[in-house]
Amino acid sequence: MSLQKAGIFHHKTLGMDFDIAATRARHWNAKLKAHRLSVNGVKPTLSVINLMSVAYLLREFEASPRFARYSPRTREDYSYIYRHVETHIIDGQRMFGVVPISEVTKQMVYTLYEKYVTAHGNDSTNKTTTACQAAFNYGTLKFTGMSINPFTHLGASRSLPRRRRWIDEELETFINKATEMGYSSVGRLASE
Repeated sequence: MSLQKAGIFHHKTLGMDFDIAATRARHWNAKLKAHRLSVNGVKPTLSVINLMSVAYLLREFEASPRFARYSPRTREDYSYIYRHVETHIIDGQRMFGVVPISEVTKQMVYTLYEKYVTAHGNDSTNKTTTACQAAFNYGTLKFTGMSINPFTHLGASRSLPRRRRWIDEELETFINKATEMGYSSVGRLASE
């Protein structure tokens, strides 16, 4: 449920004056940050990044010329994904980022994959898998002793189609409800 639907935040017009709108936006962003902090708590972070750990590999990839060739948006997304993945708890006690890359198995990665599908959905999981696959591909080329990429061949999950045809009864109910709520133009549009 969105924060707006939950009644926590409401749609606000920030104004026509840029400086006033920017000040109001900062105020609302601070309130949103405080709300998310109260709901989600403080995000975990790695304290020390050990050589040849997953976090080390991810940062080496981010500093590489190969990573620099990605678009700015992709680099930003991948960096965000890496910080999130490396703090994910594996085997009930360790963060994924502290695991030595030599200990990362296909089974460990698949467990992570299944947890991500459950928690974040298929599309987000596929993007996370792609980002990690790129970093581990880099690792197989850069580091001796790392010959396989455990993120390959996981299989992309597909979300169910979002569009479907409404049966006549559903369409009729929608049109009647739209008219009842004073949105008859929506009902007429749906019937065309």
